[in-house]
Amino acid sequence: MANLFHFRFDLEKLRRRWLLLATSVVAIAVFALVELTGSTAVDWFEFRRQDIASGDLWRLYTSQFVHFGLYHTVMNAAGLLFMVVALYWFLPSIWLVIGVTLIPLMVGLGMYILAPDVEFYRGFSGVNYGMLAMGLLLAVPQQRWLYGFAYLVVLGKILYEQQPGYDVDYLREEIGVAVAIEAHLAGFCAGSLLGFVGLIRQSFTKAS
Repeated sequence: MANLFHFRFDLEKLRRRWLLLATSVVAIAVFALVELTGSTAVDWFEFRRQDIASGDLWRLYTSQFVHFGLYHTVMNAAGLLFMVVALYWFLPSIWLVIGVTLIPLMVGLGMYILAPDVEFYRGFSGVNYGMLAMGLLLAVPQQRWLYGFAYLVVLGKILYEQQPGYDVDYLREEIGVAVAIEAHLAGFCAGSLLGFVGLIRQSFTKAS
């Protein structure tokens, strides 16, 4: 019986990890597909404020999956994979699915409502920051000081980026545009919201 239980436990853990990898692979496959299709996909998917105002609401979501060239694509894909292996590997797989599904829309809405000066945008970095914030918060019950401190470090970086004089052009040579710190802020706020909801849900589950 003990061996059977151990087998089921390992099988469940393996299944969870494959779901995590599958979700991240699908997201990265979308990055690659869009990159390969060139300007056609970009024209349809990128964040364009005037087009969104005219009714192209899908751009709020799809703009997170298009990038400014191969370097930008690989950088964000690597960030997502790192989080899957280092953080979400130890969390219920549903949270990764929730993050990849909801945070892109939340970032798009945040950019549209709270960053009126941004006319164009592409990239998954805002979603990555949201995934990071959410994952760190959800992991706090496992190691409070470690993940709590890591969350505060990321919060400090986000706040630092918003200071006047911050160099938003440090990646311009590689990606051709300024870094969209507004997306980082929107993503961090979105991920934090979902993470706190998850923590509250965990506390009610334990209480019951």
